[in-house]
Amino acid sequence: MSPEDFRMNLNALIQNLRNVTWLLQKQKAKLEGFQEWYGKWQKEVGGDSVLRWVQKARNRIVKESDLELHSEAKVKVTLDWLTEHEKILTLPPRFTTQQILVTVLRTLVLPPLGVLAIQRRWVDRLLPDRELLAATSYAYGRIASIIAEAHHRSGVGACDLAPREPDCVTSSLVHYPSCMGISDDARNAYINLANGADVGPQYVKLKQNDDILEMAKSKFGEFKVHGNAIDRVPQLADAAKRVLAASKFHATFVTLLKGDETLTILPIIVEHPQGKFLAMNLVADEVERLDADGLTMVAEMWLAFPEGPDWQKDKPVSEQPGRGEALQIVGITRAGRVDERIIPFTRGDDEEIVFQGPIIRTNGTMNFLQPVLRRWAAMGDRS
Repeated sequence: MSPEDFRMNLNALIQNLRNVTWLLQKQKAKLEGFQEWYGKWQKEVGGDSVLRWVQKARNRIVKESDLELHSEAKVKVTLDWLTEHEKILTLPPRFTTQQILVTVLRTLVLPPLGVLAIQRRWVDRLLPDRELLAATSYAYGRIASIIAEAHHRSGVGACDLAPREPDCVTSSLVHYPSCMGISDDARNAYINLANGADVGPQYVKLKQNDDILEMAKSKFGEFKVHGNAIDRVPQLADAAKRVLAASKFHATFVTLLKGDETLTILPIIVEHPQGKFLAMNLVADEVERLDADGLTMVAEMWLAFPEGPDWQKDKPVSEQPGRGEALQIVGITRAGRVDERIIPFTRGDDEEIVFQGPIIRTNGTMNFLQPVLRRWAAMGDRS
């Protein structure tokens, strides 16, 4: 919420992203096969709108003036998985999220039910379709990948630079530092329109911990998951059954992929039913930021069938009499491939988990994934 500090740091980041590629080019005589692998990377990113913007923005900062930043609020009203309405408001940079909320309530006609999400956005006039925090995070990842390739080609196993501040910036050249990811901070507000309650979802950030990994291995056994989002579904199904049988509970995890590469794992905790809408919209934000083309999700779910004799059409599945429990494992790709496995289970008197045969679907529409599907469609339209 400090526009001038934000502008200063943004300018420095853009200039240094560009400087890093120049420094790399100056070392080309010392790097084996430089023209081949660096040329391949240049070809890959040649049509990348964000990296082209970084190049032009750097020239504007150095030769002309600061970037022309605009503060926006993306206002979204979600009634259900299939019904969303979105509007972009241009607002003074000094406005806090609370002032934005007051402006929205005064100027827009809102329904009495649903979820209102307000996301503060910074945009540049030459990249109007991308929020600047998402765009710069994406650019950082693309450039970190070519620096990591330079390390590999030079036979350098690890970078020896000292740790930086904040501590998520390390010498390991990760493509997407955790501090550049999802955050439910002062830029965002999520309101239940029926009662005005805050219904924002929560995210738990995981840091690799060898002790925790060893403890998980001793409790659940080895986990070896590989391949694209569709390939991983049966592997995740086996792993999820082992976890549930041992711990009697399974948290919700979303994994985003680029081909066979794991980009990030998002453990999700939602405290309110309406928070599910917001959680999947924030997952869609992360899909765009990381340019993910695959997604898997593992979760527990309530299971009931509309054709059953006890079905009550005005109640959600979680309130249906005679509902059951199940594991849900989903894989989906940007190309439209789908694999969903629902594994019903019961709990014995001693809490022993008894699994039933899986229900497998490889087509159809899963409503909870609509925010991600809409985002992939919008990304395709922009490209």
